[in-house]
Amino acid sequence: MVENATKLAKLMVKGRKLIEDKFEEYKGLVGKKDFDDFEFLDSYVSEVGSWEKKVKTVLRTFNKQNYLIQFDSPKDIKHATSNYLFEADEKKVVAQLEVLTEILAEEEGGNAPKQSKKIVYWLEYTDNRQILINGRPLRRPKVNSLNNSLIAYLIKFPNQIVELETVEKVMECEGLSNGISGRVRDLGFGGDLGQMFFPVVNKQKIKLVNPITRQYLIDRHLPDLDLDSIM
Repeated sequence: MVENATKLAKLMVKGRKLIEDKFEEYKGLVGKKDFDDFEFLDSYVSEVGSWEKKVKTVLRTFNKQNYLIQFDSPKDIKHATSNYLFEADEKKVVAQLEVLTEILAEEEGGNAPKQSKKIVYWLEYTDNRQILINGRPLRRPKVNSLNNSLIAYLIKFPNQIVELETVEKVMECEGLSNGISGRVRDLGFGGDLGQMFFPVVNKQKIKLVNPITRQYLIDRHLPDLDLDSIM
């Protein structure tokens, strides 16, 4: 059974790499004259289908039918919020990976995380454009606004430095670099909150850290947040 859990963990890594690689491929192709959205989507669906078959093969070895049901129909698929064709399929894979994380934890005995790795703050961006911190509302950007485009992109690609030019290209918007620090503040991330979640903000690049662990706060000498005073 341990061997099967290891196989599942490796497939989870492959699943994450698949959606990351396909998105990078998409960024390099979108906007080119000979780029065919639907041909790209067919390729994406085919590769995901192949990955799903391999995952199901491993899940069957656990002899728990509910694992297959949970994987085939994950409950927490978030709705598409932007305009690239394969986002809905991508969000399903993300939800499937969350299911696999829970299954793997169950099979491995659900070991509790070490205190230093404990998540203390996390961001969510809901289908109705609500920014949440630990489930509590912070801001709600206007529909079709630059701020909406910015947070909708960054929430999908946390913990990495992102070129603003890339965000503009993928989200089909312009002008993000103009007053970018102000845009971050308008989203609700000023003061300690901004230093914590957005350690990199300039005219070329930006980085959203999510979630925030206890160790992250310790390493950067950041204080705990008073969420009651922020909201």
